[in-house]
Amino acid sequence: MRDNGKIGILPLITVAVCLVLAFFLFAKLNPEGWIKKEGKPVKLADIPAGDNGAYTGKTAGEDVPKLSGSKELEDMIGTQYESAIPKKVIKTGVYSLKPWLNPYEITNGRNNSGRIYRTGRKAAEATDSAILAVSDYIEYYLIQLPDDTYILAQFSDTYRKAIERGETVTLPLGIQKNTGKEARSYLKEICGKYGASTDYVLYAVDNEWNNEHEFTLFIIRFGISAVVFFILSFAILMAADKIRHR
Repeated sequence: MRDNGKIGILPLITVAVCLVLAFFLFAKLNPEGWIKKEGKPVKLADIPAGDNGAYTGKTAGEDVPKLSGSKELEDMIGTQYESAIPKKVIKTGVYSLKPWLNPYEITNGRNNSGRIYRTGRKAAEATDSAILAVSDYIEYYLIQLPDDTYILAQFSDTYRKAIERGETVTLPLGIQKNTGKEARSYLKEICGKYGASTDYVLYAVDNEWNNEHEFTLFIIRFGISAVVFFILSFAILMAADKIRHR
């Protein structure tokens, strides 16, 4: 009776553990690097006046200025483009809402019949919860510039991983953005540790591309995580069954 009880709860334990592992994989996957092709470098001379930041996140051409210190980020005006070659990158654990998402649609739910209903609530502009940030938020990074000062920056996770591997990385075209009150509150402690300003961020994310591929990226992440979940669950249950019969 005791063995039967243990075997009876084994499937539940297996599903729970595999769900956690699958969720962790879903959170860590970044298919952008697999499907996004690096575009032709954009020179400042090719950017029309009054483009209103439309080239943000595009590959930086040779004539794009590179930030050498934190003061230069503070002095940027309008949609002036800059890039950077970070010496180091640090994850802050703080995230801002993706600007191409509707903050009111994120909080929508579904009733028993499966129909979407509007809650009227607005998603938080920033969060320090990695669980909440899995799909709808972009992390703030601290990057070390040539003069050893630090600034906040946001860019593709692909660049972050390359920097961590010790590669020399030129960030895409970036503009200066304000961080927002909620984000500044979360970032205060870690920015104080590295002497970085919480007021501004070098934003180098290609909103246009990400908006167009948001659903595709989600499906890839979900699909891979689901396959891993079923394979792990099946393998563990089969192994347990063999042990039980022995």
